[in-house]
Amino acid sequence: SKEDKVGTYGNTLVRDSFDEPDYALIDTLFSLAEAYLFAQLVDFKDCNPGKIREGVDYARMYKDVRAAVDLCHRDGTLKQMVAKDPGRYINEDTMIVPMLEMLRESGRATFLVTNRYVVLRWNHIVPHT
Repeated sequence: SKEDKVGTYGNTLVRDSFDEPDYALIDTLFSLAEAYLFAQLVDFKDCNPGKIREGVDYARMYKDVRAAVDLCHRDGTLKQMVAKDPGRYINEDTMIVPMLEMLRESGRATFLVTNRYVVLRWNHIVPHT
């Protein structure tokens, strides 16, 4: 009943924006890896009390992960590691070329946006072009 719901949850509507700093957006493949690293650290902290420095809370751990990931990306460390062994980090996708060919043959206008990092990835993902 409505009374039960109000009794349990109250009658105040909270419209949370789910934005930073209270929430982190996980909306790219890059941010998925960052979230996974943070989840592993949370698990480590929970399972190993005392192994993380006193006073380091989850918010501090997240900020440290963000800073470390940004640094690796900015200073080129991440790209260098992937370039050394792309097969370890990038999955070949045999369906990309047929998909792009299908789009071209259908007459659809296609706009492919990439960044300067694409050559390393493209040569590994589609090695037979």
